[in-house]
Amino acid sequence: MATVMDMAIAVPALPSVAPPSDLSDMGEVLMDQVPKHRVNPKYPRRALRRNIEGYVLVEFTVDKEGEVVADSIEFIESQPKGMFERSVRKSLLRWEYNPLIRNGVPVAFRTRQRLGFSFEN
Repeated sequence: MATVMDMAIAVPALPSVAPPSDLSDMGEVLMDQVPKHRVNPKYPRRALRRNIEGYVLVEFTVDKEGEVVADSIEFIESQPKGMFERSVRKSLLRWEYNPLIRNGVPVAFRTRQRLGFSFEN
């Protein structure tokens, strides 16, 4: 059976990633944020047919309401490249987070997730 695993990993923000202007800590990537609702990506049929496993490391912005900002999704790394990104993008757009509160005000934030695609033994 094919499974999708995720793991938040602690890695520094890339200098080339420009965070949104309403982010309270410019360049900060919060690694401890857990979605209150998440939809696992579907294992792509092409990968299933070819018995391909892999992963995607993705960084994105969550807005003040706790929704993933579609045009903020950036694929940092993937293996194999081009195999799982579409499925990950579709599922991320259905994730919901609790708003991040700073000084009593909800703020947008960036986070990074690693989603692994593998076959169970």
